[in-house]
Amino acid sequence: MKKLLLLVLATSFSTYAFSQSQRLCLFEEFTSENCPPCASTNPGLNALLNANPEKVVSIKYQNDIPSAGPMYGHNSVDVEARQSFYANSYSPNGILDGNVYNDQPATLTQSIISNRYAVTSPFTIAVSHYLSPAHDSIYAHATITCTGATSATMVAHLVIIERNVYFTTAPGSNGEKTFEGVMKKMLPTNAGTSMAASQTVGLITNLDYSWKLANVYDTNQLAVVAFVQNTSTKQVYQTGYSRTHIANDAGITD
Repeated sequence: MKKLLLLVLATSFSTYAFSQSQRLCLFEEFTSENCPPCASTNPGLNALLNANPEKVVSIKYQNDIPSAGPMYGHNSVDVEARQSFYANSYSPNGILDGNVYNDQPATLTQSIISNRYAVTSPFTIAVSHYLSPAHDSIYAHATITCTGATSATMVAHLVIIERNVYFTTAPGSNGEKTFEGVMKKMLPTNAGTSMAASQTVGLITNLDYSWKLANVYDTNQLAVVAFVQNTSTKQVYQTGYSRTHIANDAGITD
């Protein structure tokens, strides 16, 4: 009887452990190279995000508020789609995991990030990418594994970002010369990839997409973010990240 009890307890523990996955948070920001408040907010915001590389990854949408800059013109379709999804009408605006935080990014704190990071996720996401030999195309793969039964209408997004973009002369009117996590392309489109509404433990969803590069400043700075999002509540269940293929993509260092 004791052996049977121990076996039952061990089985219960392993099932429980398997259903809990460490979360990686997603921070999305609507910003613009022509937005004065963005220029004053982003340095502090980026410092906070870069201090938590194991807890959060960011995607920045260069929008047209108050006016369009060159990076908005590189992919206005995907930017506008995300603005419409969140009903965003100002810059800068920051959103953590879809519906956990939606506010002026200067109000984001370490506690907000840490508290969300402590909430387990029903998915794990492994992401990888590589460039073609000519560095004119990127190939991205994500494996999304359900570790906790979940039922909802959800999509998986695969996003190409340029981790760091450096200018010697500010491209816009607000004086910013350094930009982080700039969204370049959402694959296959900004609608994402539909996932099974009923996710059972062990169910795997694979994403494999490629993109012919356009308007990329430095191919060495390309990285890939994947995330699963509820289309109704906007909650982001989990995020995965494939880092740049350089030694350190943490940001600016002197």
